[in-house]
Amino acid sequence: MTTRLWVITAVTAVLLGSIAGGLVGSFVVNDRLDEARSAALVDIADQRTVMQSLSEVMARGGADTITEAVIKDCEPAERQRFDALLGKLSATISRAELVELSRLFDRCAYFYARQKAVMAARLTREVDVYKLLIDRLKRLEPTADPATFSETVWDELAKLEREQSRYFNDLVSIQGKIISAMVNGAQATSPELDALRKEAGEAQEMLTFNAIQMNEQRTSLPGSL
Repeated sequence: MTTRLWVITAVTAVLLGSIAGGLVGSFVVNDRLDEARSAALVDIADQRTVMQSLSEVMARGGADTITEAVIKDCEPAERQRFDALLGKLSATISRAELVELSRLFDRCAYFYARQKAVMAARLTREVDVYKLLIDRLKRLEPTADPATFSETVWDELAKLEREQSRYFNDLVSIQGKIISAMVNGAQATSPELDALRKEAGEAQEMLTFNAIQMNEQRTSLPGSL
């Protein structure tokens, strides 16, 4: 009896130890999962702050310090003169001014278009990172609601910003064609200039329409930018 009782006691102790060990292991795993989920949520919040900062700057038509350091404008005096001559393009502009405008065009015209393109690319990259972070959270917490993070809204906003950048570049390109045509002697009422002005008008309309769509996307985000 004594030996049998000892065996039963030993087996019971082993079973209890196994159960206790399993519970401790389970608690450790759960704690680590909770820590991983918390870290993922912090990373998502930090990334959202980065995107919001970029989008706010872009909504004002500006650029952040990184983009400003990469994309340089022409000299201030050239910028002032270029803008003044461009404003005269639809009015009376002399041949000498047209030649000067054509020269300044290469130096100044694409500055804002290039700046916008870099900003659009940066927002796209940050949104891609955001989506990867959300995917990581979904693996840790399959029941997480994607709508909570406005992933599709950010994805659409990045797409619209890329389109806006393309339309803006197209408009500048059309302006360059108009200037070249006028330098080469095209008359204000020529079919060539009429066609180019129509293209410019269509590009401007797309810019306006796209801007409205982007504003709608921004206002649908939590805390509206």
